Parts: sequence; C-alpha cells; structure tokens
Amino acid sequence: MNVLIPSEELFENFVNNKNIILGEDYESLKNYYKYNLLDIEESNKYFVYFKLFEKYYHLKSDINLIYYIIILFYFNTKNLLDFIRFYTAKINYYNFNSSKIVKYSTILNKSKLELIKYLKNNIDSDIKNLYLFIYCIQHYI
Repeated sequence: MNVLIPSEELFENFVNNKNIILGEDYESLKNYYKYNLLDIEESNKYFVYFKLFEKYYHLKSDINLIYYIIILFYFNTKNLLDFIRFYTAKINYYNFNSSKIVKYSTILNKSKLELIKYLKNNIDSDIKNLYLFIYCIQHYI
C-alpha cells in the first residue's frame, strides 16, 4: 500500500479543490524550476521558495519538488501557519529531529516569506523531515 499520492495528482486536486486560477506566477515558477533553478537571484520573488528544497535538489528526478513549491506559493499566510502547526506536531509525534522547532507564538506574526524560511530550517535538519513534509502536505490539503 502506497501512502503517498503522485505529485501531479496532488497538485491537480489542490488546484481544483481550492478553485485556484493559475496564471503568470505558475508559468514562471515552472520555467525557473525547469531552466534556471540554480540561477535564481535573491531579489526574485520566487527565491525563498526555491531555496526551500535547495539541500535536496539531488532528489529532483525522484521527487517532483515543483508541485510543492507551487502549492506553498499559493498558500496564504494563515494556511501556511496552519500547515506548519500540523507538520511540526507530526515531527514531534514521530520523534524526528525537532531541534529547529520553536513555539507557535514565536512564528504567529511572521510574514509568509519568514515562515517559508522557518519551514526550510525544519526540512533541512534531516532527510526524514523532508519525507514527512511531503507526507504532511499531501494529507493537509
């Protein structure tokens, strides 16, 4: 039994269930991922999203990271906060590396970009946290 949903199917369900209209940002994100992944400049609005999985780009052929980048891009701050709460609870529950987790009240008033950076710190702490992130996002949306 496979507990993961194929990335393409997950993304399609997310877009359809949330009635998201994909536009220029969607095309730009896909093009950066396909052609300019490592050349993205820090001043670019997509920079922080691509940095999120930088440590794991060697898995790019195994995990379709672009769909997770796009989903996070289309999350609003409240959705992202709720997801982070769900994800960090699972890290603690499964006794994974929780060294980067801070109290919820500490991140409550952070901007979306700061929350993505916080998420990166947690994902980067251990490969198991990356796999749990994928599992959690699939079950969160």
